[in-house]
Amino acid sequence: MIRGLSFQVYAEDVDDILCKILESIPAEKYHWFNDLKQTEGWYYTAQGDVEPFLDRTYYTGKELLTEFRKRYMVIFLKLSAYLDEDYKEIHTYEEFYESKCEFIILAYDCNFFEIYSKNHCIIQNIYDSVRRIKSSNIQYILDTNDERKVLDVL
Repeated sequence: MIRGLSFQVYAEDVDDILCKILESIPAEKYHWFNDLKQTEGWYYTAQGDVEPFLDRTYYTGKELLTEFRKRYMVIFLKLSAYLDEDYKEIHTYEEFYESKCEFIILAYDCNFFEIYSKNHCIIQNIYDSVRRIKSSNIQYILDTNDERKVLDVL
């Protein structure tokens, strides 16, 4: 069974990867939860300064798309998408599978991404979007090749 998708993108080649991911799915219909303990990055301001990246726990889909249209650098990130606001902290695939969480986006080391989803159409849409940009090592995460023990980046 397909669990998700993994790929690598270099920030100097694609600086809006998170926006491209969200634009390939109906992101606005979800409630997004950002694990602040597993988020590090910054926004670049027009003056060349940096500001904290995603400094809140909760975002609507519209708010998150707005945030990802800014110029940013993500070091690591864990985002969870729900159809309602019934958020639950998730650390394993089994917890994810049994929860109301629709999908999880994991980013780490600036350019590695893993996306877990219960909806195969979402996985396929993201796969198609990622293939159109400069990315590498795109592969489906399956029951048989998923080496991740926890759905955390730290």
